[in-house]
Amino acid sequence: MAKNLNLFVFIFSCLVFLTFLADNSLAGPKKPFTIILLPDTQKYKHEDRGSRSHIFASQSKWIVDHVIDKNIALVLHLGDIVDYSNPAQWHYASKNLNILNGIVPYVLAVGNHDVSGLDGTKNTRLFNEHFKANGFNQLTARQSDLTSLRGVFEGNHLENSYFRFNFQGDDYIVISLLYCPSDQMLGWANNIVATHPESKVIVITHSYLGNNNQHVKVGDKKNLSNCEN
Repeated sequence: MAKNLNLFVFIFSCLVFLTFLADNSLAGPKKPFTIILLPDTQKYKHEDRGSRSHIFASQSKWIVDHVIDKNIALVLHLGDIVDYSNPAQWHYASKNLNILNGIVPYVLAVGNHDVSGLDGTKNTRLFNEHFKANGFNQLTARQSDLTSLRGVFEGNHLENSYFRFNFQGDDYIVISLLYCPSDQMLGWANNIVATHPESKVIVITHSYLGNNNQHVKVGDKKNLSNCEN
């Protein structure tokens, strides 16, 4: 495991929200804020699950409806946004995430299902066509100072990216890494952490540790099945 990287892996089966009590004794109490965790929306739009296709939109609408009373500051999607990568699935997913546009910023992790097409191809092309790195800030910003895409591992690719936010006066760096990130990706993330010592850091990725508690990489068929892709 990379030494400098504080990695938080969240595994949930439904919409989850975390409430942070931001309190500084010198500055006085601050209002709690919420970060929504949205994992594995892949099965909501599927040929065998047509009756569940409304759930994704319902989750996004719940977030919008509770932005004020829950003080929702950020939404983190933890990967497997779609079940398989084709235009119809990405159109459905982006339409339901777009409900958040202009209301609350969100950061997306890319899982193994998000890169896998039914024809056996594996790439992030459709993800990056629907969520363009060069327009992401304008797309998701509620206010200009609430969301800031600060950098990407590879030009115009959002699957490895980092954002900077300020919540209740505290600086946060949010790093999103492709599932089963490579050593090069982890090195890039470690450098970001090292150059922002004043910031709190949240890292999201869809897969990181194998059955032996070791870092697994794409192509590893021994430790974690969804790193085989």
